[in-house]
Amino acid sequence: NYEGVSRIRNGDYSNAKKSFREALVVLKECEQERLKRRKVGQPSRTTSPFIIEPRSIPGVRRKKDQEQFYHYIFRNVLFVYIDPNQTIETPLSDSMIIDLISCLTTIVLFNLSITSHYNADLWCWSSTTQLKPIIRLYSKAWELLYCDAASFLLKEYHPIFRKTIILATLNNLGALYHNLSTNNSNQCFKRLRQVLSSKEDDDDVVQALLPDAYRGFKMNALFIDEA
Repeated sequence: NYEGVSRIRNGDYSNAKKSFREALVVLKECEQERLKRRKVGQPSRTTSPFIIEPRSIPGVRRKKDQEQFYHYIFRNVLFVYIDPNQTIETPLSDSMIIDLISCLTTIVLFNLSITSHYNADLWCWSSTTQLKPIIRLYSKAWELLYCDAASFLLKEYHPIFRKTIILATLNNLGALYHNLSTNNSNQCFKRLRQVLSSKEDDDDVVQALLPDAYRGFKMNALFIDEA
């Protein structure tokens, strides 16, 4: 994930995607190994040793003869590293490690989605064949976000970034669906409006952390295609 974040921030989207995909393979192998070793009755909840921070990536510059972006697109990836001040006294069980892997997998998959979306916009992709794989990536990240393990760790210890992933996924999916002229765009933006309208303690923190993104989310949430 570190390598992928570094590469996309330098504009190397091709190798960034490769790094994120390699990270997903490693995480999947680790998860499968731990699932084989996991014993019934092992504790399955742990604290999170991670620190998560947003990292902006280069903007996509369109040429003069190309259509400009109709919607705000969220262009931040999530950088994860171990908290040096965090001490976990209890040895981690296989179940605990599986929870941590699930959390990391969600973040890496989200980063891969953002990077692939960046690549599509850079090359002005607009066909269903080109954009559907990116939609599937966002959808997989969304599904993982609501699975038991990743949901618990992110909601309990990283609620700001869980909320950020939710908002960014709805926002960017809405923009992609709009490019494909499907009604799913309206559904995403309506859901985005609902999330923004909910009164949660982390709303102000998300707004303070990523003010430009928050304004972009609110602007897109007002968009409903009546056609």
